[in-house]
Amino acid sequence: MSCARISPKLHCPADIANEPIVGYPRHARLILHDMLWSGFRAAGCQPKIICEVIDKSTLLQFVAHGLGIGLVPAWVQGIAPAGVAFVPYEHGDKRIELHIACRAKGNSHLVSAFIEIVKGLFEGIRST
Repeated sequence: MSCARISPKLHCPADIANEPIVGYPRHARLILHDMLWSGFRAAGCQPKIICEVIDKSTLLQFVAHGLGIGLVPAWVQGIAPAGVAFVPYEHGDKRIELHIACRAKGNSHLVSAFIEIVKGLFEGIRST
């Protein structure tokens, strides 16, 4: 699925605050780390970081094995293992094309509901 700009109000960090997140240490992925943390700070909630990894391929493997969800640049779709789905995500002042990486099957009810809402919003925006 290609990415489109969707209002942060439609899918904010609070929507995924209770989900386990595979993140990045600040020194390794400054922009992605700051986007994640600033988005949660602005929403007044704390991300549930379960671990931090340096490279995106490790993050994708952790997501594929069900450890959590992660924020990734759109280009990683080309290196993603089977079973990882991508949902457009945008928040904050910094604008880079991001997707939410999650398992294609077996996600929690909250993640699955969130993905369906975002897909519906994305389809609505794309058709206008």
